[in-house]
Amino acid sequence: MSAIELFLDYPFMQRALLAALIVAALSAALGVYVVLRGLALLGDGLAHISFAGIALGLVLGIYPLALALVAAILGALAIHALRAREIVRGDTAIGILFTAGLALGILIVSRNRGVGADLAGYLFGNLLAVSARDVAVVAIAAAILLALLVLLHKELFYITFSEEAARLSGLPVAALNVVFTAATAASVVIATRIVGVLLVSALLIVPAATALQLGRSFRATLAWSIGFGFLSVTLGVFAAAQWGLATGASVALASTLLFVVVLAGKRALRSTG
Repeated sequence: MSAIELFLDYPFMQRALLAALIVAALSAALGVYVVLRGLALLGDGLAHISFAGIALGLVLGIYPLALALVAAILGALAIHALRAREIVRGDTAIGILFTAGLALGILIVSRNRGVGADLAGYLFGNLLAVSARDVAVVAIAAAILLALLVLLHKELFYITFSEEAARLSGLPVAALNVVFTAATAASVVIATRIVGVLLVSALLIVPAATALQLGRSFRATLAWSIGFGFLSVTLGVFAAAQWGLATGASVALASTLLFVVVLAGKRALRSTG
């Protein structure tokens, strides 16, 4: 049976693609701000912090993404506080909380080995196991976060390119940074359900990095990023269905391949020009 036939005949395949497309739109849009602000490591850091919440949720029998969201937001606020108060540099703060979240999750799992099988889906992604509840949660959360990005677009744009100028203009930079970091945390948690904790950068960072190779304006870069996000998950999900591959890894490789193709094409055009 071909991948197209699988999608036409099985609702779980349709749910998988729908959830992936929703997450791709959110992650790709937010990823442009993250990359331009030099916070690419933030996505990976928050994903690993959320691992502690996922492990705890599985042990307690609570919806794992709910506790993962709490853990990621608390971690994001801690990173922001350490960075804002200049206690340590931003990358150092991410590294500290990254390690703590991952270690706590491992400790929880080591004391409750029965959750290992379920945990694997959150580590590496298990898109084909996405339930109707997962799709609903992803859709609602993505709608809220995308609305927030639209509402705060001008402010976030200003802060992205000149935080000091934004502060001098009277914008509440500290508060906006907290909101932005919390939104990134929520986006990362949603993405972990699709590609897993270990591959979350595939949707948050790589489409934005690819778009920056082509976009000549901020709006164009956003559009390119979302387009590459859609293409990445579509290619990844169909490849996984067709050849029985791990879905999260397929999406991640498709995203990376698009980056390589765009970069090579750009360089080829320069050499011929």
